[in-house]
Amino acid sequence: MSSKDQRGELFVGRERPRRRLLTVLGDALAGRMRLAMVSGEAGIGKTALLAAVAGDASDRAAVCWGTCWQGAGVPGYWPWTQALD
Repeated sequence: MSSKDQRGELFVGRERPRRRLLTVLGDALAGRMRLAMVSGEAGIGKTALLAAVAGDASDRAAVCWGTCWQGAGVPGYWPWTQALD
C-alpha cells in the first residue's frame, strides 16, 4: 500500500505504524498523555515514518523528535536532548 504524505512525497509500506502513531496523536490532542517511541534496525524507514507523521500532524500540534546513530562519542540521552532542544 502506498500514499502521499502531507508534503506530497510518496510513502510506501508503513501505513499500519503510521495509523498507530496518528492514533497516539489523536489521544494526546484529546488530553490523554501519550508517548510514542519508534525503534528498529538502521535503514528500515523510521525517519521517513516520523517525517510523514510529523507532516500529518503539523497543522494540529507541535511534534518533537530526535534521532540516534551508532558509533563512539554519542552523548547519553541524545534523542531526548534533540527533541527538547
